[in-house]
Amino acid sequence: MKIRPRYSKMLTISVVIFVSRLIFACCDCPDDEEGYEYTYDSFIAFNLDNSGARPLLSGTDTIPKQAFGIRLQFALRQLAHNGKGCFSLFPKAYGMSCGCGVSPGGTARDTITSLTVTTLTEMDETHPANSDVTALFKVLENDKYVTVGQILKELPHFYHDRPNTEFMEMYLFNSSAKPGNYRFRVDITLSDQKQMSYTTLPVNLK
Repeated sequence: MKIRPRYSKMLTISVVIFVSRLIFACCDCPDDEEGYEYTYDSFIAFNLDNSGARPLLSGTDTIPKQAFGIRLQFALRQLAHNGKGCFSLFPKAYGMSCGCGVSPGGTARDTITSLTVTTLTEMDETHPANSDVTALFKVLENDKYVTVGQILKELPHFYHDRPNTEFMEMYLFNSSAKPGNYRFRVDITLSDQKQMSYTTLPVNLK
């Protein structure tokens, strides 16, 4: 059966369109495969009880001082997508191998340059009320405790799957702290000079 020139031309055009869909649809990566930029929007400081099998947000007013910690819960806000993308007129479902790769996650636009913990109650003779006690706290990372200063050096390299919330947990290392009621203020400064502050609820360290 001989194909008429008119239908032959239509068939050729259809094949070209289909192949175009296979090729150009690959350029349009899904949003979840694109990188994005985020910033620290705010944070909350919770009292943490590490006396059990795993750290828990304290539901009581009393925590053993050897098990006391502070959890900083950050709210991250997405700013923009930085990922790969190009113009495409066709659905992504036609794509054979887009090569978008693994999701690069997010990167921080503004990093934390300063984080200090201040006790509003006298802890011992060398740490009166309103003194900086950041050095008395350490952060658990990869099964070992490191200083807050070491964590701040690594924060610019942190990646998050989605700009929702992220937390940091700090634990008190000060056996000389006398029993009593405490409140701690956490102050954070970002690289854009934005300052954030939060004070924990009262807690009785025994």
